[in-house]
Amino acid sequence: MAATDKNLRELIKKLKKHKEKFYKVLVRSLSSARRKRVAVNLTKIDKIGKDGEVIIVPGKVLGNGRLTKNLSVCAWSFSKAAEKKIKESGKIVSWNEIIEKKIKGRIVV
Repeated sequence: MAATDKNLRELIKKLKKHKEKFYKVLVRSLSSARRKRVAVNLTKIDKIGKDGEVIIVPGKVLGNGRLTKNLSVCAWSFSKAAEKKIKESGKIVSWNEIIEKKIKGRIVV
């Protein structure tokens, strides 16, 4: 199913230019129907992430829980609470940074 959001279509197009498996997984996850995309709480991100690691969520990050580690998080969207909590203890990474700097992190699907 094709994404209807123009920004999402552009992101998928940029990701498809890279042939590594990492990017193919991201494309597959972001290309899925909206209702099938992941929604992840901060509790899960904190549980699976290691200090200083980049966590990539091809869906939405929700604000339930808190981060106890210094993590960088990249996601398609964030709830306001999640965004605030991440900025307090970690960092939000943009998709452009992931693509341009060829940052590879742990994908949460």
